[in-house]
Amino acid sequence: LDQLIAAGIATVYLTLNYRADDIRRAIADEPRYAERVAFLGEDRPLGTAGPLSLLPAPPDGPFLVMNGDLLTKVAFDEMLRFHRHDRNVMTVALHRQKVQVPYGVARLEGTRILGMVEKPQHIHFVNAGVYVLEPYVLSRVPAGTRFDMTDLIGDLIANDLRVGSFPVHEYWIDIGTHGQLRQANADYPQVFGDPRTPPEEG
Repeated sequence: LDQLIAAGIATVYLTLNYRADDIRRAIADEPRYAERVAFLGEDRPLGTAGPLSLLPAPPDGPFLVMNGDLLTKVAFDEMLRFHRHDRNVMTVALHRQKVQVPYGVARLEGTRILGMVEKPQHIHFVNAGVYVLEPYVLSRVPAGTRFDMTDLIGDLIANDLRVGSFPVHEYWIDIGTHGQLRQANADYPQVFGDPRTPPEEG
C-alpha cells in the first residue's frame, strides 16, 4: 500500500473474501490508509479479474490491478507511463524466470537419440500479477462469474486488441507457499529498508 501511494495512486480498492475482517482491522490500524483504501467484498471467489465487476464506477483513465500475494519493487509509475506510451488496452508485467532441468535431456528423432544436453536451463517470461488496464476493458469482465486475468487477456487478444508487456527487473516474489512466505519475510527488511520485524507466519 505504501508503494502504491508513493506512486501517486489516489484510491486503492482491496477485494476481500478469506479472512476479510482481519484484513479490514489491519488496514484500520494504519491511519495513513484511512482516506486511500476502500473494500470490495466477494460473496464467492471471482478469480483474478472477476472482482473488477464490483468496482462502483469505471476509473477516469488507465488503472493498476495487482494480485495481493506479491512482494515486489516494480516501478508502478513507470509501468503506467509505459502503458500510455505503448497505447495498450492492457499491459502485463512479466518477470524473467530461469528453470533448471535437473537431468540430462535427450534430443530425439523417433526412437533415435541425436544428442544429449546435461541439465539444461530454460528462460521463460512469467505473468508477474501486475497489470495496467484501460477503463474500456471493464466492459469485457462478466459480473458475478469467476473470471481470471488469463481469460481476459485471451479475450482481448482474440479481438485483436493490443496487450503489451512490461519487464520486471526489480525484486519480485509470489507468496503462494509457506516457503515463499518465509523467504519474503526474510527479504523484506533488506529489500524495502523497513526496520520493523516482519509478521510471524500464520
